[in-house]
This record gives sequence, C-alpha cells and structure tokens, in this order.
Amino acid sequence: FPPPPVKRNHDTNSYNPGSLSLNTTYYWRIEAIDTPGGSTSGPTWSFSSKSKLPENNPPNVEIISPERGVYFRDKKILPRFIRLTLIIGSINIKVNATDEDSGIERVEFYINDKALGNDTTEPYEYTWKRDRLRGIHFFKINFIAYDNEGKSSEDSMIVKKYL
Repeated sequence: FPPPPVKRNHDTNSYNPGSLSLNTTYYWRIEAIDTPGGSTSGPTWSFSSKSKLPENNPPNVEIISPERGVYFRDKKILPRFIRLTLIIGSINIKVNATDEDSGIERVEFYINDKALGNDTTEPYEYTWKRDRLRGIHFFKINFIAYDNEGKSSEDSMIVKKYL
C-alpha cells in the first residue's frame, strides 16, 4: 500500500487482474493522467478473497412428530415415558430438514423400506393412513433429506401401529 501501477495507458472500462491468491486483501486505485502531464487520483478501494470455497455438508434431518408416546388419530394421548411409540389410526409424520450450504431439494418418506412419497416444501410432512393389514405391527419409518447438491442424510424410528 499504496498499490503500485499495474497498467498504463489503459483505454477500456474494465480490467482483468488474472488469477488471484486465496485469503488475500487486494487494493486498487485509478489515476487519470492527461496529455500535459497533470494527474488526478481516485479513492483507494479494497476487497479480500476467501480462504477457500465453502464445503458442501450433508443436510440435517430429524423426525419431530411422532415423539415417543401413544397417538390416537394424530393426537398424543400418553406422554414420552412410553418406551416405544404406539400409533392408532392415521398420523401426520413431520420432519425438520435444513441445509445451510445449498438448501433442501426434497425429503423422501419410507415405511419398512418401501418408498411412499416425497415432499419438496416446508413443512416436510407425510400422512400415514390406514392400510389393509389389521392388528398391531412393528414398522420402521425412515426419512431421507437431499440437498440441492446431491448430499443426503436420514433419520428413522421403530413404531408399533394398529392399522
């Protein structure tokens, strides 16, 4: 500082400095020189290059409903002290998915490893309705969140469901 002259007799409105170094502060100033030799300097500006491009981390995904407890037609009727979630009837399953790098593309919903659908907008939800089976059965509910750069994360839980 002050920046040394880089280009003289530059007659265009732009300048390409070429490749820049990472994690470096650059300064520039324009100085106009007229034919008789007079000059006027403009202000000195600066910018800093980043140390590296941000790394794409996988998204975060977490089942927020149901929690541990007993549910009857999407209403929680017994609290969390129940060891395993019991669901009677239909339930709206909710997932929280976030990604600071590129955003969420979609969340896919699975029950016993069978794909049932996906959601592309918040809140990420799937309504699990009654099936043809009767009785109490164990099910694995699983959700996979994909970010806009192809990375994924998943969350799952085992529940008992009376269908």
